[in-house]
Amino acid sequence: TSDLGLVIVIVIVIVCMNLHINTADLTKIIFTLTDGRKVVSQYSHGMLPHSTHETLGHLETFLKSQGWHMHPKPKEITKITLYKKQGSPTGLRLGSAIAQGLSLAWGVPVTLTDTAY
Repeated sequence: TSDLGLVIVIVIVIVCMNLHINTADLTKIIFTLTDGRKVVSQYSHGMLPHSTHETLGHLETFLKSQGWHMHPKPKEITKITLYKKQGSPTGLRLGSAIAQGLSLAWGVPVTLTDTAY
């Protein structure tokens, strides 16, 4: 018999993505995916007043561009970050409602940040 010296190495890469939501400026929404250090992808869309009901549709479009859907939760997203600087009160409430809803549905935490992407 011969010893082939075969070694098998299994590498598991876990990608942890943060979904950043910025709705502080009610004239546009910005969704950003980061890996904790750098921006991986970003989606920005102008909004007309009275069209905030379209925001979740824009998030779905962004997630689909990454090959994901809102349901089931993209397994790579491990945290939602909400931009909290001053801005439109309606925009901030909108972002907060989306972040809290996704947090409950996806079972991931929401944190606040001063960093706008």
